[in-house]
Amino acid sequence: MLLPITVVIGFAVAGHSLIQSLTYGIVAGSITGLAAGLLTPSDFVAIENGNVTGILVEGLSGMFAVVLMIMVLMSTFGLMRHYGLMETIVARLKMLFGSSPRTSELAMFGVAWSLNFILLGSTGRISVIAGPINDELGAMQRIHPYRRANITDAVVSTFSYFVPWHLWPLVTLSVIEPLAETYDFITTPAPSDFLLTTFYPVVIWVVMLIAVVTGLGRSFEGRNGERVVAWFRNTIPPDARVESSFGETGAD
Repeated sequence: MLLPITVVIGFAVAGHSLIQSLTYGIVAGSITGLAAGLLTPSDFVAIENGNVTGILVEGLSGMFAVVLMIMVLMSTFGLMRHYGLMETIVARLKMLFGSSPRTSELAMFGVAWSLNFILLGSTGRISVIAGPINDELGAMQRIHPYRRANITDAVVSTFSYFVPWHLWPLVTLSVIEPLAETYDFITTPAPSDFLLTTFYPVVIWVVMLIAVVTGLGRSFEGRNGERVVAWFRNTIPPDARVESSFGETGAD
Protein backbone atom coordinates (compact mmCIF):
# COMPACT_ATOMS: atom_id res chain seq x y z
CA MET A 1 0.00 0.00 0.00
CA LEU A 2 2.92 2.33 -0.60
CA LEU A 3 1.41 3.28 -3.98
CA PRO A 4 -1.10 5.85 -2.59
CA ILE A 5 1.63 7.58 -0.58
CA THR A 6 3.87 7.65 -3.65
CA VAL A 7 1.03 9.14 -5.70
CA VAL A 8 0.36 11.87 -3.11
CA ILE A 9 4.03 12.82 -2.83
CA GLY A 10 4.52 12.68 -6.60
CA PHE A 11 1.62 14.98 -7.41
CA ALA A 12 2.55 17.37 -4.59
CA VAL A 13 6.15 17.62 -5.81
CA ALA A 14 4.84 18.16 -9.35
CA GLY A 15 3.11 21.33 -8.16
CA HIS A 16 -0.47 20.19 -7.60
CA SER A 17 -2.39 21.48 -4.59
CA LEU A 18 -2.66 19.48 -1.38
CA ILE A 19 -6.36 18.77 -2.00
CA GLN A 20 -5.65 17.47 -5.49
CA SER A 21 -2.71 15.35 -4.36
CA LEU A 22 -4.69 13.78 -1.51
CA THR A 23 -7.63 13.12 -3.83
CA TYR A 24 -5.42 11.31 -6.32
CA GLY A 25 -3.88 9.33 -3.46
CA ILE A 26 -7.29 8.31 -2.13
CA VAL A 27 -8.40 7.19 -5.58
CA ALA A 28 -5.17 5.23 -6.08
CA GLY A 29 -5.50 3.62 -2.65
CA SER A 30 -9.11 2.67 -3.28
CA ILE A 31 -8.33 1.08 -6.63
CA THR A 32 -5.32 -0.75 -5.19
CA GLY A 33 -7.35 -2.02 -2.23
CA LEU A 34 -10.14 -3.30 -4.47
CA ALA A 35 -7.71 -4.93 -6.90
CA ALA A 36 -5.80 -6.65 -4.08
CA GLY A 37 -8.96 -7.86 -2.37
CA LEU A 38 -8.26 -5.80 0.74
CA LEU A 39 -11.42 -3.76 0.22
CA THR A 40 -14.87 -4.46 -1.13
CA PRO A 41 -17.48 -2.00 -2.44
CA SER A 42 -19.46 -2.47 0.77
CA ASP A 43 -16.47 -1.20 2.75
CA PHE A 44 -17.02 2.21 1.19
CA VAL A 45 -20.78 2.55 1.65
CA ALA A 46 -23.18 0.02 3.14
CA ILE A 47 -26.43 -0.09 5.06
CA GLU A 48 -26.46 -2.06 8.29
CA ASN A 49 -29.54 -2.22 10.50
CA GLY A 50 -30.96 0.81 8.77
CA ASN A 51 -27.80 2.88 9.28
CA VAL A 52 -25.43 4.05 6.56
CA THR A 53 -21.88 2.90 7.33
CA GLY A 54 -18.58 2.63 5.52
CA ILE A 55 -15.31 4.41 4.96
CA LEU A 56 -16.87 7.40 3.21
CA VAL A 57 -19.47 7.95 5.91
CA GLU A 58 -16.96 7.57 8.73
CA GLY A 59 -14.60 9.97 6.99
CA LEU A 60 -17.29 12.60 6.56
CA SER A 61 -18.53 12.25 10.14
CA GLY A 62 -14.96 12.38 11.44
CA MET A 63 -14.33 15.70 9.68
CA PHE A 64 -17.66 17.26 10.65
CA ALA A 65 -16.31 18.77 13.87
CA VAL A 66 -13.33 20.25 12.04
CA VAL A 67 -15.55 21.73 9.31
CA LEU A 68 -17.89 23.20 11.91
CA MET A 69 -14.94 24.68 13.83
CA ILE A 70 -13.58 26.33 10.67
CA MET A 71 -17.02 27.74 9.82
CA VAL A 72 -17.36 29.26 13.30
CA LEU A 73 -13.85 30.69 13.18
CA MET A 74 -14.32 32.18 9.73
CA SER A 75 -17.64 33.68 10.83
CA THR A 76 -15.91 35.22 13.83
CA PHE A 77 -13.13 36.50 11.61
CA GLY A 78 -15.72 37.98 9.26
CA LEU A 79 -17.37 39.85 12.13
CA MET A 80 -14.00 41.14 13.34
CA ARG A 81 -13.20 42.41 9.87
CA HIS A 82 -16.69 43.88 9.33
CA TYR A 83 -16.52 45.95 12.52
CA GLY A 84 -12.92 47.03 11.94
CA LEU A 85 -11.23 45.11 14.74
CA MET A 86 -8.95 43.15 12.41
CA GLU A 87 -7.94 46.30 10.54
CA THR A 88 -7.17 48.00 13.85
CA ILE A 89 -4.94 45.13 14.95
CA VAL A 90 -3.13 45.01 11.60
CA ALA A 91 -2.73 48.80 11.50
CA ARG A 92 -1.19 48.83 14.97
CA LEU A 93 1.20 46.01 14.06
CA LYS A 94 2.16 47.82 10.86
CA MET A 95 2.87 50.99 12.79
CA LEU A 96 5.03 49.18 15.33
CA PHE A 97 6.78 46.62 13.12
CA GLY A 98 6.36 47.74 9.52
CA SER A 99 9.59 49.67 9.06
CA SER A 100 11.52 46.93 7.25
CA PRO A 101 11.12 43.39 5.88
CA ARG A 102 12.89 41.97 8.93
CA THR A 103 10.64 43.67 11.47
CA SER A 104 7.55 42.69 9.45
CA GLU A 105 8.68 39.07 9.41
CA LEU A 106 9.41 39.22 13.13
CA ALA A 107 5.85 40.47 13.68
CA MET A 108 4.52 37.60 11.54
CA PHE A 109 6.64 35.17 13.54
CA GLY A 110 5.36 36.66 16.80
CA VAL A 111 1.69 36.53 15.77
CA ALA A 112 1.87 32.83 14.87
CA TRP A 113 3.98 32.00 17.92
CA SER A 114 1.78 33.83 20.43
CA LEU A 115 -1.34 32.08 19.14
CA ASN A 116 0.39 28.75 19.86
CA PHE A 117 -0.07 29.47 23.57
CA ILE A 118 -3.60 30.85 23.34
CA LEU A 119 -5.44 28.35 21.14
CA LEU A 120 -4.36 25.14 22.89
CA GLY A 121 -2.50 23.57 20.01
CA SER A 122 -5.20 23.64 17.36
CA THR A 123 -3.03 24.37 14.34
CA GLY A 124 -6.08 24.77 12.11
CA ARG A 125 -7.53 27.53 14.24
CA ILE A 126 -4.15 29.24 14.58
CA SER A 127 -3.64 29.22 10.80
CA VAL A 128 -7.12 30.61 10.13
CA ILE A 129 -6.53 33.55 12.48
CA ALA A 130 -2.82 34.21 11.88
CA GLY A 131 -2.95 33.76 8.10
CA PRO A 132 -4.85 36.93 7.12
CA ILE A 133 -2.93 39.05 9.65
CA ASN A 134 0.45 37.84 8.42
CA ASP A 135 -0.66 38.24 4.82
CA GLU A 136 -1.30 41.94 5.45
CA LEU A 137 1.98 42.41 7.32
CA GLY A 138 3.99 40.69 4.60
CA ALA A 139 2.28 42.46 1.71
CA MET A 140 3.23 45.83 3.18
CA GLN A 141 6.91 45.03 2.63
CA ARG A 142 6.30 43.14 -0.63
CA ILE A 143 7.36 39.86 0.97
CA HIS A 144 6.46 37.04 -1.40
CA PRO A 145 3.28 35.09 -0.54
CA TYR A 146 5.29 31.84 -0.41
CA ARG A 147 7.51 33.37 2.26
CA ARG A 148 4.52 34.64 4.24
CA ALA A 149 2.89 31.21 4.10
CA ASN A 150 6.10 29.40 5.05
CA ILE A 151 6.68 31.58 8.11
CA THR A 152 3.08 31.22 9.27
CA ASP A 153 2.77 27.49 8.68
CA ALA A 154 6.16 26.59 10.13
CA VAL A 155 5.80 28.63 13.34
CA VAL A 156 2.23 27.38 13.84
CA SER A 157 3.62 23.83 13.86
CA THR A 158 6.12 24.36 16.68
CA PHE A 159 5.08 24.98 20.28
CA SER A 160 1.63 23.51 19.64
CA TYR A 161 3.17 20.05 19.77
CA PHE A 162 5.02 20.15 23.07
CA VAL A 163 3.51 22.77 25.37
CA PRO A 164 2.22 20.61 28.29
CA TRP A 165 -1.36 21.92 28.38
CA HIS A 166 -1.92 21.67 24.64
CA LEU A 167 -3.98 19.20 22.67
CA TRP A 168 -1.27 17.06 21.07
CA PRO A 169 0.73 16.14 24.20
CA LEU A 170 -2.52 15.25 25.95
CA VAL A 171 -3.66 13.10 23.02
CA THR A 172 -0.29 11.34 22.98
CA LEU A 173 -0.52 10.66 26.71
CA SER A 174 -4.05 9.32 26.34
CA VAL A 175 -2.73 6.80 23.80
CA ILE A 176 0.38 5.84 25.76
CA GLU A 177 -1.25 5.34 29.19
CA PRO A 178 -3.41 2.32 28.21
CA LEU A 179 -0.44 0.76 26.43
CA ALA A 180 1.76 1.26 29.50
CA GLU A 181 -0.73 -0.74 31.56
CA THR A 182 -0.41 -3.66 29.12
CA TYR A 183 3.28 -3.52 28.26
CA ASP A 184 5.84 -3.16 31.05
CA PHE A 185 8.55 -1.74 28.79
CA ILE A 186 6.50 1.37 27.97
CA THR A 187 7.00 4.34 30.28
CA THR A 188 4.43 7.11 30.41
CA PRO A 189 6.20 10.48 30.04
CA ALA A 190 5.32 13.54 32.06
CA PRO A 191 3.67 16.39 30.13
CA SER A 192 6.77 18.52 30.66
CA ASP A 193 8.98 15.86 29.00
CA PHE A 194 7.71 16.73 25.51
CA LEU A 195 9.86 19.87 25.37
CA LEU A 196 13.04 17.79 25.60
CA THR A 197 11.90 14.88 23.45
CA THR A 198 9.92 16.47 20.61
CA PHE A 199 12.89 17.66 18.59
CA TYR A 200 11.30 18.37 15.22
CA PRO A 201 9.06 21.31 16.28
CA VAL A 202 11.91 22.82 18.29
CA VAL A 203 14.26 22.64 15.31
CA ILE A 204 11.61 24.21 13.05
CA TRP A 205 11.19 27.11 15.48
CA VAL A 206 14.94 27.74 15.68
CA VAL A 207 15.42 27.48 11.90
CA MET A 208 12.58 29.91 11.18
CA LEU A 209 13.82 32.39 13.78
CA ILE A 210 17.28 32.34 12.18
CA ALA A 211 15.73 32.73 8.72
CA VAL A 212 13.67 35.73 9.83
CA VAL A 213 16.48 37.50 11.70
CA THR A 214 19.15 36.94 9.04
CA GLY A 215 16.95 37.03 5.94
CA LEU A 216 17.92 33.50 4.91
CA GLY A 217 15.71 32.48 1.96
CA ARG A 218 13.94 35.85 1.85
CA SER A 219 12.07 36.63 -1.36
CA PHE A 220 9.84 39.46 -2.49
CA GLU A 221 6.86 39.83 -4.79
CA GLY A 222 7.71 41.51 -8.08
CA ARG A 223 5.61 44.06 -9.90
CA ASN A 224 3.86 41.33 -11.89
CA GLY A 225 3.68 38.81 -9.07
CA GLU A 226 6.96 37.09 -9.92
CA ARG A 227 9.29 35.91 -7.19
CA VAL A 228 12.30 38.16 -6.55
CA VAL A 229 14.91 36.27 -4.54
CA ALA A 230 16.95 38.57 -2.27
CA TRP A 231 18.55 36.60 0.54
CA PHE A 232 19.67 38.58 3.59
CA ARG A 233 18.31 41.83 2.13
CA ASN A 234 16.45 44.09 4.58
CA THR A 235 15.08 46.56 2.05
CA ILE A 236 12.62 46.10 -0.80
CA PRO A 237 14.51 45.37 -4.04
CA PRO A 238 13.90 47.75 -6.97
CA ASP A 239 12.26 44.93 -8.96
CA ALA A 240 9.67 44.51 -6.20
CA ARG A 241 8.79 48.15 -5.72
CA VAL A 242 5.61 49.58 -7.18
CA GLU A 243 4.67 53.13 -8.00
CA SER A 244 2.17 54.77 -5.68
CA SER A 245 -0.57 57.07 -6.91
CA PHE A 246 1.66 60.04 -6.01
CA GLY A 247 4.50 58.81 -8.20
CA GLU A 248 6.67 57.74 -5.27
CA THR A 249 8.28 54.35 -5.18
CA GLY A 250 7.39 52.33 -2.12
CA ALA A 251 5.96 49.16 -0.69
CA ASP A 252 2.31 50.01 -1.29
